[in-house]
Amino acid sequence: MLNFDMSCTVHRERRNCDTHVNNYDHRFIDFLQYNNLYILNGRTGGDKIGSLTCKGSSAVDYFICSPNVFKLISSLNVHDFYPLLSDAHNPISLTLSFNVLENDEKIYFKKNPILWNEKKQTEYIQSLNMDKINAIEKSLNNLKSTTNTIKQEHIDELVNSISTFFTDHAKYVFGEKNVKQRDLL
Repeated sequence: MLNFDMSCTVHRERRNCDTHVNNYDHRFIDFLQYNNLYILNGRTGGDKIGSLTCKGSSAVDYFICSPNVFKLISSLNVHDFYPLLSDAHNPISLTLSFNVLENDEKIYFKKNPILWNEKKQTEYIQSLNMDKINAIEKSLNNLKSTTNTIKQEHIDELVNSISTFFTDHAKYVFGEKNVKQRDLL
């Protein structure tokens, strides 16, 4: 049995608002137990109740980790549903805090996540660069029309382009905070 360190933010007891259980759930839990993995949803700050993540009726989106990661967990959050991001799933985010060693110095990084802000929803949508969206759409159509010559590198490049576009736009609208402290070892 795992000893939960009282100083970490991950709790032994897991809560879950989704009370429906099926055979796949049992098989999934068996897999996690066999591999010494834990569902973080419903065990840590930001989601102490095990919030629903899909269509307001089930919890099917999880963060899973091994116990050696527990001390790095700051919080897990299930955000409000937003149809621009998914047809059914709520966005979820995990915040980690950790130390990085560099040149005999201990550097503590804490990167505050870019959180969706309902109050800035209209600003986010209205300030999207439609030329870039059209370029992405054109790239998707070009990729679609060359189905017999698609290479993994083309797909990776397009996925990175889309990811960078939305991440950079979120940083622009919602902002991002970086905290960095250095301590001598």
